[in-house]
Amino acid sequence: MPPGMFQQLKALFAGGRSKEEEERERAHEERVRKLEDSLKGEAEENRKLKEEVAQLRAARKKALDDSTTLSQSLKRAQEERAATQQSLRRVEDEKGKALSQNQRLTAELDGVRRQLESRDIELKNLRNELQHAQTKHDELTTLLEARTRELKGAQIYLTKADTLSGAEVISLVDALNVEILQTSAFISDSFDFARQPAHADEIKEASARISELMGPTLTHLLSTVLHGEDPLL
Repeated sequence: MPPGMFQQLKALFAGGRSKEEEERERAHEERVRKLEDSLKGEAEENRKLKEEVAQLRAARKKALDDSTTLSQSLKRAQEERAATQQSLRRVEDEKGKALSQNQRLTAELDGVRRQLESRDIELKNLRNELQHAQTKHDELTTLLEARTRELKGAQIYLTKADTLSGAEVISLVDALNVEILQTSAFISDSFDFARQPAHADEIKEASARISELMGPTLTHLLSTVLHGEDPLL
């Protein structure tokens, strides 16, 4: 009922009514007022309910959006987890390969070390051989220089013309042999084979000098054979 309409009806029917009718009318007005208040309250509640429904719908939409976001985040997390697991498996595979390669390289390094040790030993032996060869070379060089000097000294005589004929040389050699024979016989007759301890040092010195002059073989014969019985010796 529109506001004020009840008052207009009351003004129309005011004349000729009894007290009882007026009380009923007042009671009816009170009921109408309460009904209007109740309607106003319900309208307010309906408005609040609409607001709450709107809020619930917004919350539901937000919850759906959040759920969608969470689902997407969960999906991304699952994908990232799968990618991480795949990366982890790849890392484990690479780790295994690296470990195998490390073991192979370690074995190769040990082999190279053994080869280096063997090469060091060979190098040391070669250095010793080189040093020995160098020493031998130095000795040969020294000997060559000595022989060169001797050859240069001999060239002085080689370049001169012979002053003796071949027959004269043979005659001189025969005379030298006769002289050697006579000297040997004299030494044989003069040599005392009695070994006396008092003359041991003198005999040793004499043997050394004779060895330098005539050689060790003749010295040995002179000291061991009785020359008095065989003058040819």
